[in-house]
Amino acid sequence: MKYGVLYHRYTKNLGDDIQAYASSRFLPQIDYMVDREELDTFTSENNEAVSVIMSAWMFRKKWNWPPAPNILPLFVGMHMIRKGVEGKASPIIDECFHGLGGDYLRSYGPVGCRDKITAKMFKKLSIDSFFSGCITLTLPEFEKKKPKKEYICLVDLPEDVEKKIKNDLKGKISMLEHIVTLIVTLNILIMK
Repeated sequence: MKYGVLYHRYTKNLGDDIQAYASSRFLPQIDYMVDREELDTFTSENNEAVSVIMSAWMFRKKWNWPPAPNILPLFVGMHMIRKGVEGKASPIIDECFHGLGGDYLRSYGPVGCRDKITAKMFKKLSIDSFFSGCITLTLPEFEKKKPKKEYICLVDLPEDVEKKIKNDLKGKISMLEHIVTLIVTLNILIMK
């Protein structure tokens, strides 16, 4: 059997790389890197079957669903939202999960969902699903070290809330963003 890790080549979200790393820990080896935005055009040597843990939000593009026939999916931690990144309504649920796309999920179900809302949406579409949580929850807990000095991290807060907290707690704030411009590749994570 050959194995592939689902990843997103052009992500700015560090969480995508962490999900790929978490998935890789369940595989005996990694034979292929499978780009989640090119699922329908994935090819393997001699068209061999490739098992892939499908743990992500894979529906940025509606036309890459369903995946290529040589992908043997294990659906754990899938995520669906009604709105796209830009906040606009997404046609994906209506267009991808009726007919061929829905039949694909039904044939490989039950589908493990990262959140209860996704599981509920799939059930409404008669797709057998359950709440599995995010695959990153399987990562081991890191050793906790007491920081040299206490601090507070503000992550992805609205600007007005951030200003209020900064004014109230001068000098104790570290700013972070969930979306990063530096992409940590799976290869680096696996080599460590």
